[in-house]
Amino acid sequence: MNKKLVYILPVIFINVLFFQNCGSGNFESINQISSSLNSEGTGGSEAPFPAEASNDIQTQFSFVNKPEVMMVSETEATIDWTLTENSQGSIEYGKNQQLNSKNPPELSFRFDRHIQSIKNLEPNTVYYYRTLSTNENGDVLYSEINSFKTAAADREPAQDTTENTPPEPTPVQPQQPEVMPPAPAPTPVAGYGAKRPLARTPSSPINPNAFYVAKNGNDSNDGRSVNNPLKTINAGIKKLSPGYTLYVKAGDYSNERINTTLKGTANSLITIEGYRNTPGDNPTITNFNHHSNLNPSIMPYIDGKTRRGTGAMLRGSYFVFKNFQLTNFQNGVMALSINNATVENIIVTNLGRAKEYYNGHGIVFTGARNSNLRNSVVVNAVAEAISFRNSTGNIAEGNSVYCNDDSVKQHFIEGKPIHATSATDYYFILTKSYKNIIRNNYIERVGNLAHQGHGFSVKSDNEDNLFEYNTAVNLLNGGFVVRWRGTKNNLFRKNHAIGANCILTRDGASNNRFEDSLLENCTTALAFMDTLEDRRKQSAGYNNLYKNLQIKNVDQVIHFHWYSYTDALTYDNTFDNLNVDGANSLILGQHNSKNNVIRNSTFSNVDRYLELKSNKKASDIDVRFVNSRCTNCSFQLPN
Repeated sequence: MNKKLVYILPVIFINVLFFQNCGSGNFESINQISSSLNSEGTGGSEAPFPAEASNDIQTQFSFVNKPEVMMVSETEATIDWTLTENSQGSIEYGKNQQLNSKNPPELSFRFDRHIQSIKNLEPNTVYYYRTLSTNENGDVLYSEINSFKTAAADREPAQDTTENTPPEPTPVQPQQPEVMPPAPAPTPVAGYGAKRPLARTPSSPINPNAFYVAKNGNDSNDGRSVNNPLKTINAGIKKLSPGYTLYVKAGDYSNERINTTLKGTANSLITIEGYRNTPGDNPTITNFNHHSNLNPSIMPYIDGKTRRGTGAMLRGSYFVFKNFQLTNFQNGVMALSINNATVENIIVTNLGRAKEYYNGHGIVFTGARNSNLRNSVVVNAVAEAISFRNSTGNIAEGNSVYCNDDSVKQHFIEGKPIHATSATDYYFILTKSYKNIIRNNYIERVGNLAHQGHGFSVKSDNEDNLFEYNTAVNLLNGGFVVRWRGTKNNLFRKNHAIGANCILTRDGASNNRFEDSLLENCTTALAFMDTLEDRRKQSAGYNNLYKNLQIKNVDQVIHFHWYSYTDALTYDNTFDNLNVDGANSLILGQHNSKNNVIRNSTFSNVDRYLELKSNKKASDIDVRFVNSRCTNCSFQLPN
């Protein structure tokens, strides 16, 4: 094939990037991601700099979004770029402009967006890189050479504890504390789970194209200055057009619900932004949790009072909604059919009525595309805390969910008990959603609540979602869950599950990957079950990969669970490089298992190899061991 070469000139260098998370939207097949995540940079020859560009360049093969650094740590960087055509992608990189290392190219031409990770880098080092993409016609497209710098070893991001508020021209009274002291939380483990406290949003430059709202305002004012504000939020929203910002000063706005459609453009966003003292000061909610109190003097505060209705109903595209407190609604924030929008720095609490069926949602993205949910907190949502429905290409980052409400343990209708509790059902759930990135989020079920709680869950048809650097605490129905046969090709990596049940695979979920994660102090590390939820009995799960997992102090490492069928089947799963230290049983068998392989694994301080219940026999549990060993165990691994 006569390959054409497309090259972007001139070559330029960009500033060093530190801890930058860029972009939103789709990413390629999770198998494609996994290949790049597991690949190591290999030595190579000098980058093939073209002597002369071809005269028959196909200009339609070009960048939609040029390469950006999504994440950089001490030893790894993740690069994201999007093209006008499907292609194979690769990254050339090195410590100098010669770019002497290269990631292997992807295996297919199925995707126009590419996310690849460069691994095994040195800390505190500048690297140069460019992307190389080849379409099915053989056209080759190089990016400009850019650079990034890896983080210094053993260094946490600096936390800004100041208010970041410009000084007032006259003295001000001391402010109330922003939050109560945070409750003790599990200690983060380097390399796994969410990093806390989260970095706060810096102050924003003031937009001269702005309207202002304050409690001492009047809707007959023009609202064009801090000194002449409007009184109600909705009066300000009606005045917005592309490129404008509505600044809403902290205060108690009672039950003023927001219901709006915002239509900005890519170059002219519409922003609705709360502030504390000075527009753009971006008040922090860092460390807000179930012990904290809402405070109208910090950010705009809206109280639904009855746990009915929706606090903020948002539609449209290219907008930002940030810095608000919402409480006592049925739904906190409902974002419907949004596109290229951002919801950020929102607190929602006390949502829904436990005695009504599946009532109470915190923040919901429905039909969302290429949008972001950042640095927000949900406390005590009865049904779902954070959920994405029929949504593609979004990023949820730096959010927290807590539940400690156990006021309703069981509800009766006409004398019959129903399963209705005040405790949260789903803490973070995706349904029929694709190519989303769920990163650096923290969820916690506080105490022994009546509802067992579902953690980071993908349910129904979900593919190609990435869950990384998340922490789940005390979720009995699974800290990380894949369920239903349409859930496949999702990647979970660098996560941390603490207590209760750590990873649950159920109802036919297949071809998912759980990698490089820490599971500790759990009842079960890896559980499998099959129910009728997905319309028929099928399998608990098959062809999933569990790799490079650190498992500590658990009752069972693997549990083939009885619920709902003891004749269910778990098959063709691979457990690779498990490192287990402390367990009562390696396997608890309550349904059938076939052709599951445990390889390259180490088990220490495990009391029993196989525990059988539900009338199961050893012959029903087919697990094969390859290149694995036990130390200080009371048994020998089967051959």
